[in-house]
Amino acid sequence: MLTAEQRAAVESTAAKRGWSTYQTQKIIEMMEEASRPADERRERIRAGLPVDGERGVRVYVMHDAGGHVKVGVSDNPWWRRCAIEACNPRDVTLVYWSMEFARWRALEVERTAHQCLSEWRHRNEWFTCNAETAIEAVKGAGGIPE
Repeated sequence: MLTAEQRAAVESTAAKRGWSTYQTQKIIEMMEEASRPADERRERIRAGLPVDGERGVRVYVMHDAGGHVKVGVSDNPWWRRCAIEACNPRDVTLVYWSMEFARWRALEVERTAHQCLSEWRHRNEWFTCNAETAIEAVKGAGGIPE
């Protein structure tokens, strides 16, 4: 959407160049159409959402049969669960994944969730709290459920 100043500048230029009202309106419409993708892109960047074909990243919560919970980031949490389970003697269950974020935003949500869960930290990204507590920490950090 054009600002009032931009619209006034177009109308002033149109008057100086002798453009018809129809021509002026068409130019304004074209400028507004051209500005929409940039506005949408800016809003997506502000919201921490993927832009320009960037692959979205999710914050996930998994728990294993031993009572440990993992909070991490992956562009494919389902594949990540399989990779973790292959190295873990216990079954691992994916219990939560967020909407897709830009990588920087997902890492920010993950870091905040880890800070909230610090009293339950077992090792690295593994915690001894229950899965519901970890999910609430991720949601509270901005990982809105899908």
